[in-house]
Amino acid sequence: MDLNKLTTTCFVFLILFLSLSTLQAQVTIGTNKPPEKFSVLEVSTMSTKGGLRLPILTTQEKTDLAINSLTNPDEVSNAFGLTIFNKDTGCIEYWNSQKWISLCDGGSEGTVDFSNCNAITVEGVYDTDLAPKEQSLRIVVPVTITSLGTYSYTATVNNVTFQAKGTFVNFGPQDVYLYPVSTSGTVQAGVTLPATIEIGPLTEGGSIVCTNILVKFVSRKTSILTILNLTGGEDDWDITASNGGDYSANSPVGWAARWVAGTTTLSGVTKTALEYAGTAGIQIISLNPTAGGAIATLDETLADVSIVWVGANDNSNSRFNSGIVQVLTEWAKSGQGYIVTVADKIAGGAISQNLGLIIEDGASVNGFTVATNMPEVFQVTGVPYSLTNGLEVPRAGANAGYITCKGGITFLKTGSGVSPERKLGVYNPDTYTFGFADKFGSEQTASGGFTSSSTGSAALAYNLQRVLVDIWAYMLQNAPIK
Repeated sequence: MDLNKLTTTCFVFLILFLSLSTLQAQVTIGTNKPPEKFSVLEVSTMSTKGGLRLPILTTQEKTDLAINSLTNPDEVSNAFGLTIFNKDTGCIEYWNSQKWISLCDGGSEGTVDFSNCNAITVEGVYDTDLAPKEQSLRIVVPVTITSLGTYSYTATVNNVTFQAKGTFVNFGPQDVYLYPVSTSGTVQAGVTLPATIEIGPLTEGGSIVCTNILVKFVSRKTSILTILNLTGGEDDWDITASNGGDYSANSPVGWAARWVAGTTTLSGVTKTALEYAGTAGIQIISLNPTAGGAIATLDETLADVSIVWVGANDNSNSRFNSGIVQVLTEWAKSGQGYIVTVADKIAGGAISQNLGLIIEDGASVNGFTVATNMPEVFQVTGVPYSLTNGLEVPRAGANAGYITCKGGITFLKTGSGVSPERKLGVYNPDTYTFGFADKFGSEQTASGGFTSSSTGSAALAYNLQRVLVDIWAYMLQNAPIK
C-alpha cells in the first residue's frame, strides 16, 4: 500500500462531500446544521449509528508504507499528520514527519542517545508452540536517557509483533525490553529471521533504524532440551561421571538424573522425563568450571542450555573465578532457564550467593519438606510424586547449611529440634534457582532405586529422590527450549 492510496482511503468521504458543492469550503456530515467557524470537516454528534473509522493496518503494513522512505522535503511536509489505526497495538497512530506517534502513550516523548545497532541483543528463542505472552524471549535495546517522557518501540518479524512501551523516569543508561505481544498470521518454525526496530526520538532529533536483529523460531516438539552439569561437587551431587566431580549412579541424585536421561524407570512414576519436557529428546552435557577456557566455553554453551545443574561446590574457595560466576548469573537473571545448586558456607558459595542464596554453616540436622509452599512443583495433579509437608530428607554430613534468601520460597526447613526455624531448601524466583544447603546429597545408595517400601536411612533417601524428581519434572515442563 502506497501513500497516495492510503490518503485516498482515509479521506474519500471528504472528497465526496466537497464534490457536491465547489462553493462551500466547510462541511458537516450527518446533519444540515452548518459547521462551526473553526471546522473544515465536522461529523455530527446527532447520530448514534456509529463513529469515524480510520484505515486499519498491522504494524508491518504501516512499516511498508511509502511514507517511511520519503526524502523530498515537500513530500515529507505533505505526509505530516497522516493517521491510521494499528490493529496490532490497538492504538491510533499519526506521522509527525519523523516517526509514528501512538496516541495510547500520552504525554511528551522521552529522548535517548543511541548509535550502535550491534549493541541490541536477543535473549532466548521464540517457541512456535506457545502463545506470544507465554514466551521467555525478549529483545534488549541499551539506550541512554537524555530527557524524560514516554517511549514506544515495536518490531515485527515472522508475523510476530514485539513491543516495548512505558515512561522514562530516570536519566542515564537503561535497557529497553521488547516482548512478543501478538501475531498476525502463521509463525514459521525452524527459521532465523531479521527484525527491524526504529529507535528514537534521539537527542539530536530524528531516529535510527536498526535492521538484521536475528530472532530464532523453533518448535518445542521437534527440539532437544539440553541440561548442563557444572561438575566438581561433593556428597554425590554431580549428575554425570564426566569431567570429574562426585557422582553415584545409585544415590538419590543419581537415580533422579538417570530418570531424566531416560536410562531407568522409577517406582511410582508413571510418566517419563521426555513426556514432561514435551521435546523430541533430552541431553545432559558436562563442563568442568576449572578447565582452560571454561568461561568462554560456558558462555557459548549456555546459548543452547535450558537447565543448569551446579554439581560444582566451591568448598575450597578457589574452584571458580569471578568470570564463571558472572556469566552464569547473567544467564539466570535474564530468565533463560532453571538452575539447581547446592553450596557450602559463605566462603565457598560464590555461585549461590550471586543467585541470591546466602548459605552459612548450620547444625547437623535433616530437612523437612514444606510442599504446600510450592504446590505447582510438589502437589498438583500430574507431578511424579505428590508430596506432603514434614517428609524427612537426609543430609550427608555434619553442619548442614542454613539459607537466607530475600523473597525466596522455602521447600525444605529444619525440624522441631532447631529454634528458630531455618531454611534448608529455597527457590529464588528472581533467578529461577532451586537452592539446597550444604550436605543434602545423601551418600545412601540403592541398587534398584529407592521405593515406598524402603526403610531406615533408605526411606529418607527415598524422600530426597522424590523431592528431586518433582523439581526435575517441573523444570523440564517449564524451561524454555533453545
